[in-house]
Parts: sequence; structure tokens; C-alpha cells
Amino acid sequence: NEMNELDLHRPYIDEVVFKSADGTELRRVPDVFDCWFESGSMPFASGQQGYPAEYIAEGLDQTRGWFYSLIVLGVALYGKSPYKNVVVNGLILAEDGKKMSKSLNNYPPLAPLLTKYGVDSIRYFFLSSPSVKAEDTAFSEKSLDEVIKKHFNRLYNVIALYDMYSDSISGIPSVSTAPDSQNILDQWIITLLGKTASTITYHLDRYEFDKATKPIGDFIDDLSVWYIRRSRDRFKGEDVEDRKMALSTTRYILIEFSKLMAPFVPFLAEDVYLKMSSIGMERKESVHLERWPEYDAPDALILERMVEVRKIVSLALEARAKAGIKVRQSLARLMLRSDEKDIVEDASYVSLIIDEVNVKEVILDSAITDDVMLDITLTPELVKEGVVRELMRFIQEMRKTAGLSPKDSIVLTVETSEEGKEVIQKFKEEIMRTAKVADILFEATADGEVLQLEEMKFGFLVKKI
Repeated sequence: NEMNELDLHRPYIDEVVFKSADGTELRRVPDVFDCWFESGSMPFASGQQGYPAEYIAEGLDQTRGWFYSLIVLGVALYGKSPYKNVVVNGLILAEDGKKMSKSLNNYPPLAPLLTKYGVDSIRYFFLSSPSVKAEDTAFSEKSLDEVIKKHFNRLYNVIALYDMYSDSISGIPSVSTAPDSQNILDQWIITLLGKTASTITYHLDRYEFDKATKPIGDFIDDLSVWYIRRSRDRFKGEDVEDRKMALSTTRYILIEFSKLMAPFVPFLAEDVYLKMSSIGMERKESVHLERWPEYDAPDALILERMVEVRKIVSLALEARAKAGIKVRQSLARLMLRSDEKDIVEDASYVSLIIDEVNVKEVILDSAITDDVMLDITLTPELVKEGVVRELMRFIQEMRKTAGLSPKDSIVLTVETSEEGKEVIQKFKEEIMRTAKVADILFEATADGEVLQLEEMKFGFLVKKI
């Protein structure tokens, strides 16, 4: 143009001429006068078979220039709107709430953001934000960092845990349908997957992208902080069949969940799908070639009871914190109100509460008015159990520091008092099984790591050989 700048608009573009392979001159079609209008001609160009379009999508600033023009022409030509649904995104604002602009330079460069956080974090942020409902949304780099840490990293931690324990056992079933597990945790996470799929599908069908995206983060949270947390002991337990079932269920869930994630975070979904599936599992070349999953109606009772179990656990742990008693310290009992009868009479749910709260039993007590009540009386035996749990946590930290895998056995040298020896000897089998210890030696050691338990008036000096 006159400023010696590349300008693809008229009249300058009219001077550009291409030649085809046979030498024919190719020029701009003179009938095209406004690309916004032309791009909106899709419903008309598709003919009656594609009219009206299922949806159109654009920014809020195109309400007059595109949406209105389309509907006026559609009604004038065919007597009805050319589109059934409209997806309108709002304006993206800077972190300070001001409109992003070149003059203010109040936006981060895109390329470094993509390099640091990846495109999926940006997709997830915007799809779950009010911007998909034509509302203004303030953007910040911190939001992407939160998506990575709160959702993506947690999901990869689940995969890493699966890889760690699946390497130590062979014969994990490869299933393309939900495993037929009798474990309540497996039944719950499979049911929750079905509910999540139903929720996502419902909102996608209604073009409610923020409501369709939120269940993805919620499911990752439930998978990580409840299912995986409560299944850790199963992954490394002595019941081989239960180990296989837990690992098989985890793999099934991750593969199926990758299909639900695919429209929202396509690269993450593809990575999870390829990592967790194998050629012998009727795997497609890509998760994006899979059909949208459909599941049986979720079992509402399992979901409702697990919600109640987690509420009980949360209240019990709060009670522990108020009493100043660590979770590793065993307690005699947890008492619940009499209206929790259905939970207490089901051993599967009770075992979850017992393990998570670290109590010996869960009972009903019609006399209590609060939701939960803990018996915080500490007998000498309960104190010793607490000491052993503290010791096992200490040993596990040593294993982690040493870079050991779950299948690596160790030998421990422990220097302690006679009372300390008695405690270890009493719980020796549990310590050896839980911490993968081949043998425990009691002798003086020149160096090691010290675990001092003042309340017991003795400590442990532990050394890995």
C-alpha cells in the first residue's frame, strides 16, 4: 500500500495474480466483498441439507455484524433462522480488568505461554470460564499455573503411581469394559465415571461449555484424593487378585476418562490414552478416533453413601485436629449418630472410615447430638501402635530419599532401648510387610537417621544397609 506495508485488502489484493499449473491466471473473485459476511454464508452454501446450521460461534462484538445479518437474510430467504444455537464468547481482559490492547501492552506474549504451559491449559481455562457465556473474563498467567498443578499434574501423578506398582506384578487384566469388581472403591469410581460422562454430555448437548468442563477437574480430584489414596494399600497388598483388580480398574478409568477429556484438552487426552492403552485392547490409533462413550445409568445409592462416608471422615479428622491428636495415632472408636445406620451396617464403607480416620471401630450412639464423636482415650497399647505408624512413615521417607522403588527390599539396623525393641518386635511382621523390609537388626550404629519420640521417652536410630 502507500505506506509500503503488506496489505491484503482491496484494492491492493486485486493486483495479486497467481498462475495455475496449466498457466491460467488466478485473480480475486470480484463478488467477495466482506469476509465476515462470506464466512457466515456457510448455512446457505450448504444447501437445504445443511440448513439450518446446528450452531455458529463468534465473539460478542459480532452480534450486529454477523449474527444479526445472518438471521435477517435467513428469514428473508427461507423463512427461518439459519442457525439453531449461538455460542458467544465474551471479551478477554487483562489481569487488572482492563481491556487487552496493543497500546497498553497489558497482555503476556502468547508463544512463551504455550511453551511453558501448553495449549491445553489455555483451552481448559477459557472453556471453564465465564467467557463462554459472553461474559468478560480477566486472564492471568497464574490461572494457567493453577490448572497445571491442580488438575494436569494430579492426573499424571495417578499415572505414575499406576506405572510404579504395575511394574511389580504381571497378569493385570486388559479390559475394554468395566471390571467386575466386588470392591466398593472400584464400584464407586466406575459409577462416578458414568455420572461424570452423563453430566458432560448433558451440558455439551446444550452448548454449556463451562458446565461441561468443570466435571473434568472434579473427577480428577475425586480420582486422586479419594480413590487412589484409599487404594494405595491395595496396589502393594498381598492379595494378588485384589491388586490386579485395583490396577485394572485404574487403567480402565484412565482410558475411558481420556475419551471424555478429548474435546477439551486434546493433547493431554491423547497422551493419557496412548500411555494407558495397549495394542491388545482394541485401541484406536488415536483417542480422537474413538466414539463418545456411553455408560449404564449410575448407581445413585453408591454415590450418595460415598458422599456421606467422606463427610464423616472429614468431620472426624477435624475432631482429631481440634483434640491435637495426629492421624497416625490409633484411637479406640468413632461414634456416629443413629441415623447413620445404613453406613455402619455396611462393612465396605466402615472399613474405609476405619482406615482413613485410624480407629478400631465405628459404632452408633443415640446419645450424641453432633455428627461424629471420637473416643480420645489413649491406652498404652494404642500409644504403641501410634509409635509404630510413626516409625513406618519414617522408614518410608528414608526409602523415598534413597530413590527406592516399591519392589526393592531393604535391611534395617535399629539402635533403641529395650522398650523400643519390644515395640518393634511386637509389630515386626506389619513393619516388614508395609515398608518392604527383609530383616531388622538391633545393634549399635555409628550413623543413621534419628526418630525421637519424646512422649515414649525413647527413640530410634535407623540405618539402611
